[in-house]
Amino acid sequence: MNLTVLKAAFAEILQGVASTLLFISAAFYYRNLDKTKKQRKLSTFEFTMHIIIATVFALFAIFRFVD
Repeated sequence: MNLTVLKAAFAEILQGVASTLLFISAAFYYRNLDKTKKQRKLSTFEFTMHIIIATVFALFAIFRFVD
């Protein structure tokens, strides 16, 4: 195999791992925000992050089923 092909394959695998880690960490943060929301009112930043993460999860689910 060509070295360029191996580099491209490695980069693609690395991108998949990074995306998976980002998705998992967002899920944990969303769960933390839900728990915080039950205890107290969320700050503006926390509320914004709550909405953004929920929207991204919904879009991700839609695009996974469409594809």
